[in-house]
Amino acid sequence: MDLYLDGERPALGAIETIATHRPVLVVSASREPADVLAAMQSGASGYLTKHADDEDYAEAIAALGEGKFHLSAHLADVVHMATGRGVESRSEVLSPREREALAYVARGFTHQQTATRMGVSTATVNTYISRIRAKLGLGNKAELALAALRHLPQR
Repeated sequence: MDLYLDGERPALGAIETIATHRPVLVVSASREPADVLAAMQSGASGYLTKHADDEDYAEAIAALGEGKFHLSAHLADVVHMATGRGVESRSEVLSPREREALAYVARGFTHQQTATRMGVSTATVNTYISRIRAKLGLGNKAELALAALRHLPQR
């Protein structure tokens, strides 16, 4: 859905409504961190700019179809810089393995891919993610993705 349906204000209410029933991929000309964050906080499962290439659109649609979150890489950097490192103090309550799992989420890995890289089962990764959500007070996938982006070390 287009973030600016009416051309003036972001359609955050529409995202919230639709996201309760279906995954929402926001496609917008806006690269403003505030717009990206607001869409994610409203429940969007993905965000692309209208200038994304065909491959990025295909990846986003496939990810949402599998129940995953998608944010194009160049927007991930923008969001990471905009959000700063605010979760860092709260992320100190995470175990080293939970921080490792969260870092894989930040890089866009699935739970199965994370499990393979960590040498554990997918069920164990699911447990880590559940604990992370509980410890950091996170609800939906968008909040987890935001926390993961904030948790990434500065490059």
